[in-house]
Amino acid sequence: MKNIYIPPILVQSSTLKGINEYNEDKDGFLYSMLTKYKKSNSDYSVINFDELFVENPKAIVLGEPGCGKSELICQIKNQSSERSKNIIDFSLTNYTENAVHEFMNDDKEDSVDNIFCFDALDEVDSNLFPNAVLFISSVCEKYPKSSIIVTCRSYYIENNLSLIGLLSKFKFILVDLFDEDRIRQYITHIFKDSKLKEFFLKKINGGDDSSRLLSLLKIPRYLTEICKVINKNKNKLKDIEEWKRSDFFEKAIYFKLQNDIKKKKKKGLPNELEISQRMLEKLALIMEIKRTNRVSKDEFISML
Repeated sequence: MKNIYIPPILVQSSTLKGINEYNEDKDGFLYSMLTKYKKSNSDYSVINFDELFVENPKAIVLGEPGCGKSELICQIKNQSSERSKNIIDFSLTNYTENAVHEFMNDDKEDSVDNIFCFDALDEVDSNLFPNAVLFISSVCEKYPKSSIIVTCRSYYIENNLSLIGLLSKFKFILVDLFDEDRIRQYITHIFKDSKLKEFFLKKINGGDDSSRLLSLLKIPRYLTEICKVINKNKNKLKDIEEWKRSDFFEKAIYFKLQNDIKKKKKKGLPNELEISQRMLEKLALIMEIKRTNRVSKDEFISML
């Protein structure tokens, strides 16, 4: 079954305070109305995917791990041609001073049809992070007509507010987790087996132990990986109906890791030992940033 892109809830604000206000509102009575209406005194607005192509934004895209920030960038790239946009891509995962020097020396025309994409600001080495922010700021100054979209995990922004202040011209766009309607759309499209569809739709609509699984399905990364592993293994309802939340969780993660390892082997990239080492280094960094000596299983898996 061909995959499908379900645009997420996108919340825009000129300030982090506005994003925090949205998060407070969605946990209360207003949540069911957020995608249709906006409070007159609020500092945020719910926007749709198409607006990213017409508003010429300079935006920092925020979100929790697995919410779909990188996928949003991929979809912008995929749809750029049909919308007459030029993508100028720079992966911050591989940020180096040499790469920046080469990028800035390559003269590009400043145009409203340009979209600069800088994915994964949070994956820049901590020692280079200030330089990366300055680099993005300089691109903003050099190309004032162009759109610039930067993705970063929410907690990283909150822990680097003084540096992010250098990007004063940028708005914030939150990629929120899926709601029940988006999960329902995805499940209905991705499964041919009517019994599997019915099983998941019941979980979405409520029932015994459904809320715990629903909290997992709201994270797009896990929703897609769970569906992939079930389709890949040709599982039937009898195979999965006794699975607990932890079973769905672990099977999705192992499936993703195995695919990542296969991709890296094909490209001649680091082996499993090096991947594990990088994960432990990342775990240590997250624990240092959060100033904690304890990380739950869910928090650890979210770093993958």
